Amino acid sequence: MVDKKKDEINADIIRNADMILAILKDWEPSNDTPPGRIIFECRWLKQEIAANQLTYPEAYEHITSIRHTYVADDMLVEHYEQGIELYFANIISLCSNELLIKPPYYPMTITLIDALIHLLHHASRPLTINESRLDDELEQLKTLLAAGKIEPPLMSYLPDYFNFREVRSITGNSVDDLLNGKYLCETVANLIFEGVRPDTWLTPDEAEKDVAQYIP
Repeated sequence: MVDKKKDEINADIIRNADMILAILKDWEPSNDTPPGRIIFECRWLKQEIAANQLTYPEAYEHITSIRHTYVADDMLVEHYEQGIELYFANIISLCSNELLIKPPYYPMTITLIDALIHLLHHASRPLTINESRLDDELEQLKTLLAAGKIEPPLMSYLPDYFNFREVRSITGNSVDDLLNGKYLCETVANLIFEGVRPDTWLTPDEAEKDVAQYIP
């Protein structure tokens, strides 16, 4: 049986692992240095995928070095400008059984941003200060994404999206009491800042059908 989600995750892990290995090409595989351990983990991921042995989200537990080094490691600071932090983040998401956002899904992302803006404009209660100021941040995100001037994941809300950070919380968003507020806030945040898309967005056509229900 074809597993479209797993096939896509496997291909994306290989692509991101190859980018990391290219950046770390001057390092030797070794258990004595963070870069050396990351090389081992990237090679292991590729080998397990080739053998069809990798399962998700169990794979997350096997990328300890990538997860820890993603937070901070002095030995890798010089490689941040080469995008290694993004590839770490992608592999962590993929091993957690998440699908990555890609350009074909940007139009649907913009649709959900518009839906969240509409929600704020037609709220059934007075907005908090952060909620009312979120409007401008969403408009900026929509404009930049449409113009190709940003590429998810942004990975940080600060300094430009302070109000989004205040509205969004893993313990509960401030707009959860509004109709579709929880879904829209969490999904837009995941798409833009985490770079992951819903499981229902297996293809652009499926994503388009999914977001249609949220169009005002």
